[in-house]
Amino acid sequence: MTSLNAPVIIARLGISLYINRMVSLYFGEVGFNIISQIRDLIQILTSVTSLGIFNGIVKFVAEFKTDEDGRERLFTTAFTFYLIASGLSFLLLFFGAGFISEYLFQSREYAWVIRVVAMVAPCIGLQRIFNGVVNGLSQYKKFVKIDLISYLLGAGLTIYFVLQEQLSYVLFSISITPVLQLGVLVFIFKSELKKYIPFRKLKVAYPMAKTLLAFSLMSFFSTVILSSLNIEIRNMITRNISDTQAGLWSAMLSLSKQYMSFSIIIFSMYVIPKFATIYSKGDFTRELKNIYKMLLPIFGVGMVLVYLLRGSSCSWSSPGNTRSMIKLLRK
Repeated sequence: MTSLNAPVIIARLGISLYINRMVSLYFGEVGFNIISQIRDLIQILTSVTSLGIFNGIVKFVAEFKTDEDGRERLFTTAFTFYLIASGLSFLLLFFGAGFISEYLFQSREYAWVIRVVAMVAPCIGLQRIFNGVVNGLSQYKKFVKIDLISYLLGAGLTIYFVLQEQLSYVLFSISITPVLQLGVLVFIFKSELKKYIPFRKLKVAYPMAKTLLAFSLMSFFSTVILSSLNIEIRNMITRNISDTQAGLWSAMLSLSKQYMSFSIIIFSMYVIPKFATIYSKGDFTRELKNIYKMLLPIFGVGMVLVYLLRGSSCSWSSPGNTRSMIKLLRK
């Protein structure tokens, strides 16, 4: 899985750096700051629209591979949560678009983009549920294909609009990327989805509500709060220093996310499904040691590379403003 995942992460990192650089050249750090705000909003929706049960779906799909009744209870609950959460998300975003635009961008100019995100919200939740099935079944090769193709389509659309020098259209391309991801996933994985999700037996009920809501709580802290803090930090930097420095901070955060995406994919594709089928302390300990032996050296090398290449990133900002931003963030 590592050998399959590493080239994709390297490709994504290279493309991400290229897009970040293009955005900075065409729209400046201010444009990058605006784009980062919409990305974090979509990141919040990846958790909210499915009520944060992604890891629960991964775990129980791995457990219920041969248990049709278990899968029926799981997806009946999952789709009930999805309908409620995605419906509320749509209403909040669509009718509160002006207020949300003003909070994110200090202007109501992009309220129409928020409404586009509102219409895409159901696709985000559905893609999250289907992606949980892919991860739970540990379909490494298909996951890599889905991830790479959908990323290339989204990146290609973003680059096209960047070259057109239309920031609003760039925001639009980022907003509809989840639709592309859902389309690619369904096209490549449709046979497995039909096999493992009992669509005809699903109803509006929540037999596994208590179990899955425990995963919702974890997702709320790890995704919703973190992304909300990122948005608020950008707003704080914009108010107290400048939107240019907020864009620089966002660029460094984007690099960090790409670097950490390797471990996130390993965790959801391998660790959760694997540990869902382990019931003895000895097997748990052995598997944990194997994971640490594999991942820690990779992260060590990555950290050294980030440190050695730090100069190319630091040259984007002026030392005085950077010191001011560091002091503000410490406060």
